[in-house]
Amino acid sequence: MIRLPLLYIYNALSSALFYRGIFIIYLLDNGLDMTQVGVLQSLLFWTMVVVEVPSGYFADRYGRKKSLMASSILLILSAVGMLFSDQFYFFALVFILEALALSFNSGAGEALLFSFLKENGQEDEYLKHRSRISAISSVAMGLAIGLGGWLQKINFELVYIATIICVSISFFAIWAFQYESGGVIEEREKQESISIIKVLSNGGLTLNIFMLMIGLIIVEASMTMIFIYGQFVLPTKGISTEYIALTYSILQFLAAGVYLSSNFLTNRFGFRPVVITSLLLTSIIYVCFIESTGLLAVTLFLMLIMVPEIICLPLEDYFQKFLPEEKRATLLSFKSMLTSLITTLNYLVFGWMFTMYSVDTTLYTAFTYLFIAILFVLVVIYIEKRSTTYVHV
Repeated sequence: MIRLPLLYIYNALSSALFYRGIFIIYLLDNGLDMTQVGVLQSLLFWTMVVVEVPSGYFADRYGRKKSLMASSILLILSAVGMLFSDQFYFFALVFILEALALSFNSGAGEALLFSFLKENGQEDEYLKHRSRISAISSVAMGLAIGLGGWLQKINFELVYIATIICVSISFFAIWAFQYESGGVIEEREKQESISIIKVLSNGGLTLNIFMLMIGLIIVEASMTMIFIYGQFVLPTKGISTEYIALTYSILQFLAAGVYLSSNFLTNRFGFRPVVITSLLLTSIIYVCFIESTGLLAVTLFLMLIMVPEIICLPLEDYFQKFLPEEKRATLLSFKSMLTSLITTLNYLVFGWMFTMYSVDTTLYTAFTYLFIAILFVLVVIYIEKRSTTYVHV
């Protein structure tokens, strides 16, 4: 399919955010303090919570391609804003623009790819292409972060200029992608007022799939919390700051290989065996990580973050097959919104526990919470009668 490379180009270049690893330093250099930085991050998060579902509804009603084009424009505007902002309130506006950009992208890209493949009779190719796109995007982001650190030594503004150039090219890539999905709601019910609440309440999901979605959200939110708080936990295991930074850099590149291997493993061993093995391995690695120190702790931390990623895309592929076409992006955005909310609750609860209790006590509590969610997911997968067939590549 000639058009698919354009989606690859779009995802790679829209992921080339050169500022991702150093934007806080840029804000501090412009006179902000860490309290203000924290407020900006909170503003970004809450803006995404508010607009996640409406942006998904926009993609379903007016087109996923239009949603991705809007995302690129908003991301360019936010990068331009960073170049010219020098006051807290201007930076706040920039962060709102970036939150809007991320929300218009969330769910729309996956929905567009799945719809395109489904229309061409290649629905079972979704996992293959999604894993490749994710791998390329991870490498692009990793390279951009590394180059951003080098560019800021010359001039910090070059970091944002490079981002603007890459995202601008990504805009033209998705504009040239001659396919549109979405707009189904508008065509089908153009004489009727459609509310987002109606879309969600009549989403067409079975109870089992809805429960699976909730279980996966809890697992994903838990692992996101561990990923972020690893910066606090690793020093307690004797790891210095420079090696912690190196660990997080390695994770970005490992993700590319994991995304590619997930497609192979699922084709080779089957969906359910891979999911069950990965989730159980995650539980074992988690306990070993709590009890480890030094280099072993770093190795186990890398494994702890990467092993669940093996099933991320196969589960997304499994979930996609149950979504009604006309509401696909809306429901994916709704899932993202719930993930963000639960992740924030995890940050608050376990952040408080790290302050009040020992690191090991907090980690074991978090493990218990995660393990219950894992068992819940495994049970739902087994009772779900619909089977998913994967084609060998």
